[in-house]
Order: sequence, then structure tokens, then C-alpha cells
Amino acid sequence: MSISTAAMTAACLVTSTYAWFTRNEVVWTEETDFNLDFYSGLLISFDGVNYHQDVTKEELYQAITGLEGDEAEAAFKNIKFDGVTPEHENELVTYNTSNKINFLYDTVDKETKEHASAPATPNEKYIQFDLYFRIADGGTVTSTNVPKYKLKFTNLKNENDEVVKETYVKSKSGVQTVKIVNSLTTMEKTYSAGEEINVDGANALRVGVETYDNQGINPDSFEVYEPVNEYNLGSAAIEGRTDDLHDPSKNAMYTYYNNFFSEKFTKAADDGEAFNTHDKFLDDTNLGTFEGVVGTDPNGNQIYKYNDVKITMYLWLEGWDADYFYGITSSNELARTMQSSFVFTYEEI
Repeated sequence: MSISTAAMTAACLVTSTYAWFTRNEVVWTEETDFNLDFYSGLLISFDGVNYHQDVTKEELYQAITGLEGDEAEAAFKNIKFDGVTPEHENELVTYNTSNKINFLYDTVDKETKEHASAPATPNEKYIQFDLYFRIADGGTVTSTNVPKYKLKFTNLKNENDEVVKETYVKSKSGVQTVKIVNSLTTMEKTYSAGEEINVDGANALRVGVETYDNQGINPDSFEVYEPVNEYNLGSAAIEGRTDDLHDPSKNAMYTYYNNFFSEKFTKAADDGEAFNTHDKFLDDTNLGTFEGVVGTDPNGNQIYKYNDVKITMYLWLEGWDADYFYGITSSNELARTMQSSFVFTYEEI
């Protein structure tokens, strides 16, 4: 098995968040530092044309915002992380004309209690950017079996088998304790108004990886990763599901808001999430395949060549996740600091 590794340490997503009822107009990222580290054998590109061994955070800012220099950094640091969810119909995500997934931003009128959804803008309310991967040409052809490789998440270890870069999503600020103003049901228990509950905001973060066909044109699959730890209140409620993460009867957000509003607040859960989420990154999921073909080097020798792999990365706070409470009370701020790191590897399949 041949393995080469690239590491993307995506960094401190610092968000300050307020009551869900205000739709979080003051949520932002600040003092954010993205670091990209790439290792021998794997090249990276933001446009599919210019490939590099090393990529600066300035180039990442530019790829995400479409701006340059200080303007790109300022725009990146002011991305609002409001709760959004992928738009779906008949349990399938929907795509726009650029073959990117549509996201919706849910709102509720506090006076009328009416629910509405509006399109969410990428890199304003959530992060979206393309990545292209290229591996070096293989050696001289010695058989008709051209090896192929898959792109996947991994941890990077040193020569002593110690993890030096890992793939993770976590909350640097840790677990927050808030006092609820309404009764709610979680996977753990049912709480009464006035009781305290522990919330880890990292559990509301989603990481999506959209893969493409071998031509890098048409979307092929959408893999979504959802952090799960002991403080997880439950994933987005899904009608008809009975597993603990999605069961509406055990979903804190679902039961809390149904207890708050006079009419059942079920619209966003009617069709369910359009995908099953992974609760860990290192589950050997295929994020794209480097298909091998036989080519020719400048000297006329037959060598292995490989197609490039394109993915689209999405980072968002899932607006219908039970941990997306921001402030279960209308007065207390629930501040969270998100930190994420992604290490990519490819291995022969």
C-alpha cells in the first residue's frame, strides 16, 4: 500500500453567539488563522490550474472570499456563522446552477411565530471552497494493472508513531452551562424550566465534503461529518427516525421549541436531513478516487498518470441541530470557539 499525506489545519473558528430567536445577527469569526501544510507526493490547488506544494493562508482567504490582500483577510474574519441547513427535497440535497449545494437560513417571527426560510449566502453565513488534489506521476509501467488511489481523512504521525497533526472538530471554549427557560427533552433526560444543562457548541458544527466525477464536473456524493461527544444533545430531528440522534421525541431543539411555540414547530424536520452523517472522520470514507491511466514521459517511456481529484469543502453550523442553541435563554450568551483540523491522505485501492 502506498500512502502520501497532506495536512490542512483549519483553525480557530471563533464565534460569539446569542439567542436563537434573534437569528444570530451578531455571530462572527474573528482572529482566525488558517494554516495549510502539504507533504511530498500530493499537490493542492484552489482553481484546478495552479498547483502548489505549499499554500499560504492568504491564498486560502482569497479562494474563499474572491478578494485579495487585506480585503480578503478582513472579509474572511467577518464571515457570519449563522445556523443554516442544506436545502433538500424528497430527502435529496438540491444544487444550484454552479453545482454547489443550496443552503437555507431559517427564521421565525417572534410576534407571529411564523416560520420562513431564505437562501443562505456562501462565505457569509457558512464557508464553502473548492480544493483540487494531484498526485505525482507513477513509475514505469511493468504490468497492465494500473494502480488507483482514494483520498481520505487521516492523522499524521511522525517516525515514533506519534500523532503530530490530527483531523478533528472541537470547541476550544469547552462545555458551557446554561439555565433553560423552558422544558425540553434530550437523549439523557427531560429537563424542567429553570434547570441547568451542559452544551458543547462543537456538536452543532458540520463538515461536508462534496465529491465529483472523474472529470470534476458533476457532483457525485456528499459526505457529512458531525462531531459527537458525551455532551451531544442530539442531531437534527428527522420525521420517522427512532435512533437517539434523530428521534424527534428525544431531540432537544425539536422538543424545546415545540414547548415554546403555541403551534408545533415541525416544518424543518418534515423531510429530514438529506444525508446520514459520520460521527468520526477516520472511518475510511472515500473522498475521491485518483484513477490511473497509462501515459508517456518526455523520453517515450510508458508511465502511470492520474486524474486530478476535486472536492468542495463546506463548514457550517447546522441550524436544526439540537446543540445549535446559541443562547437557550434570551439573556445569556453562549460563546464558543471552534477549532478544526483536516489531514488528507491517499492510499492504493
